[in-house]
Amino acid sequence: MEFQGKIIILTGAAGGIGAALAREFAQRGARLALCDLNAPALNDLAQELGALQMVCDVTVESRIQAVVKEVEVTLGPVD
Repeated sequence: MEFQGKIIILTGAAGGIGAALAREFAQRGARLALCDLNAPALNDLAQELGALQMVCDVTVESRIQAVVKEVEVTLGPVD
């Protein structure tokens, strides 16, 4: 499946399955917004992939809304 030009928000992106998914989506052409609580690991991955990064606690609804708004302003509508 191709993701060329698709805008994806990925939570839990700093390690494990999240990081593996981020790399796969990036390889398939997606534009990524990566979210996690682990700021150092998130920063490293975002720099590696050229992705937007946001430290985010997904249990806080207002933070999720802020992330979506920031992604839409910075990258465009989320696919």
